[in-house]
Amino acid sequence: MESRVYLFSSADGCRRRAHKPLRRAVLLKVLLSLAPAMTAASCTHTDSGTDSGQGAASGAADPVALEVFARDSCAFAIGAPILSLDCFAYNTDEAGTLAAHVHESGNCATLSLPPGEYEVIAIANSPFSFNLTALYRRDTMDLLEFDFEDDNPEHPIMGARASTKAPGACEMVLEPIMSAVILSEISNSISGYVRLEDPRACLSGINPAAKILQHSDFRPTKVTAQGAGVTLPCDVGLMTQYPGTVLYCYPNDTPVETLGVPRTTITLECEIKGETCRFTSDLPPLGRNSVTRAALAVDGPGEFRYAFEQ
Repeated sequence: MESRVYLFSSADGCRRRAHKPLRRAVLLKVLLSLAPAMTAASCTHTDSGTDSGQGAASGAADPVALEVFARDSCAFAIGAPILSLDCFAYNTDEAGTLAAHVHESGNCATLSLPPGEYEVIAIANSPFSFNLTALYRRDTMDLLEFDFEDDNPEHPIMGARASTKAPGACEMVLEPIMSAVILSEISNSISGYVRLEDPRACLSGINPAAKILQHSDFRPTKVTAQGAGVTLPCDVGLMTQYPGTVLYCYPNDTPVETLGVPRTTITLECEIKGETCRFTSDLPPLGRNSVTRAALAVDGPGEFRYAFEQ
């Protein structure tokens, strides 16, 4: 049976956004062979330095400051605010143990560390507090994943890693996990001046979770049935509409020709002469932090075509 270790500490409660309810815990999947190493490790400070092999090797060297400055590279929003920042500094030796962790509000953080080289991992806007015992080894951080339902496009969960030295300063560009699909255009060529009434759009087959440090090969084995629907601003008549409706999902970059892996789809639903009609199409492969624009042309209740631009 697969072992699961909770990533986030509940001893002091979870940090939640006031505008978004916390739905469920995010899990870190680890191999059984890693569990004893993490259990034996001791990481008692959530917002300060921790003991490390590299620090011991430095002897009595005084701690120095490593300044981390984070900025976002969000493709679907202008300046996605960084509300909170968690920075983890790992030793670069084979053991790769956690040397220090700090949580700060805003986009800057200072780590107090023995002089030396480190791998720094920064995560912005996490909806949870981290369990440092579970993340004591650098290789477990590679397995850290978040659920789509816990993410927020206004303040998306973002992450990055960098190699740096202390003392010093490090600027990190954080990338959201989330992707955006924009319904940019809808045209209606049905004869007889028939309108597409009460149009609404949604995504289905959404990747439910993704690793914070993963950048490609998002191939979910299971997907959510349907995401939240969005009602378009007006009916679609003779005039082409440009709604600009944005739908969000987690990346699914499964190639079009791949069989057996679920794909993310887009659906426009509307009423035509009192009957509900749905226009559904698979989306092209969706990368992390990507934007896909979809244009829909409707020629009749069962006649339509989508065009996608990435």
